[in-house]
Amino acid sequence: MSAEKPDLLLGHYLKQLKLRSMLREYGKLADLCRDEGADYRTCLLRLVEREVLDRETRAAERRTKAARFPVIKTLDTFDFTARPSINQALVRELMTGKSAGHRRAGLRPVFEFGGGTAFRGHQPCLRAHQPDPDHQPAV
Repeated sequence: MSAEKPDLLLGHYLKQLKLRSMLREYGKLADLCRDEGADYRTCLLRLVEREVLDRETRAAERRTKAARFPVIKTLDTFDFTARPSINQALVRELMTGKSAGHRRAGLRPVFEFGGGTAFRGHQPCLRAHQPDPDHQPAV
């Protein structure tokens, strides 16, 4: 079997399965894994991670587009001087999830946007604090 045939077949199957990121990245990652001496499972894990991240990014973009927001706004464009009652430092700290008290407790902020019967419009709401799955308790 020639060296080109596996690449052709793999490219064909990845297209057929609609694994766009894996199709785009497998050559570079295979070379990188070979140079690092990584095993097949590590290489496959890296490929699948990139596919998952790419799909999550595209899904978020599709949801944002489907919501038909008039303008995409970020916290950087918010005018805190218009609402002096809002504590800018606290809002930025909550957005980063780096609140010292919450870190010690292993919690992370969860922001939820309207859409169901409980919320009307597109008002962001700090719903709750959920346990952080990556939290390592201090010993």
